[in-house]
Formats: sequence, C-alpha cells, structure tokens
Amino acid sequence: MMLWLGFSVSWVQLVLRCVSLVSYSFILNGEVCGNIKPSRGLRQGEPLSPFLFLICDEGLSSLIHKAQSNINLFGFKCSTQEPAISHFFFDDDSLLFTKANERNCMAVRKVLEDYEGASGQQVNLINPFCVLVRRSI
Repeated sequence: MMLWLGFSVSWVQLVLRCVSLVSYSFILNGEVCGNIKPSRGLRQGEPLSPFLFLICDEGLSSLIHKAQSNINLFGFKCSTQEPAISHFFFDDDSLLFTKANERNCMAVRKVLEDYEGASGQQVNLINPFCVLVRRSI
C-alpha cells in the first residue's frame, strides 16, 4: 500500500524491517522452545500499527474517491441538500455506504479488488457482513 501511495522503496523496506523482525518463543515444561517468526499481520501492541492502519485507510479512501469521480460509485445521501457519504473509517473497521443496485455493488467489488492488490489484505466475499437499507421517498 505504501508503494502504491508513492512512498520510496527504501522507506517501505525500513518500515517492514521494523514490524517483521519480531519472533516468538514459548516455555514448555519449564524450557524455552521455538523461534516462531510470524509471516503476516502485525503483532499486538506494535507501535507502528496505528500509523500503518491510517496509511491503508488512506489508500482505500483514495480508491473510493476515484470510483466516485469516475461516476462508478455513488454514496448515500440523507437529503438532497447534503453531500453523499461513501465511507467511514474507525481504527481497523470500515463502513461503506452506497445505493443498493448492481452497478454500485460491482464498483465496490472493483474497489476492494484493487485494495487487495495494493495492500495484500484480503476481503472475505463468501460471507460478508452486509446490511442493505432501502428507503422510500
């Protein structure tokens, strides 16, 4: 994601070294065992994780805004005088708002596929938590 947003390769490598040098050992029957190196994700309490989440959120937000500017994705309007709301981010949670139709659904799917390619994160499309709200005017 950082490369996609324009960070230099040397900076990205430095950040990756900071978050990937961790290894875990455990005590089994009173003896220290194992030297496990995690291959994905951030360790709990990682000082850089809030900033890395913000970078990923910025990348996803950019993809959503790009889809909106290409008129492929429409946000949700509470009234005709208000701007459309397309997304909210809080910590590592993301809420996407759009009209409930096939065109917008395909646009959201394209945004998520592009995000997966840039971030390495994967969205579970088999069992997504999704709420469709229809309103009548």
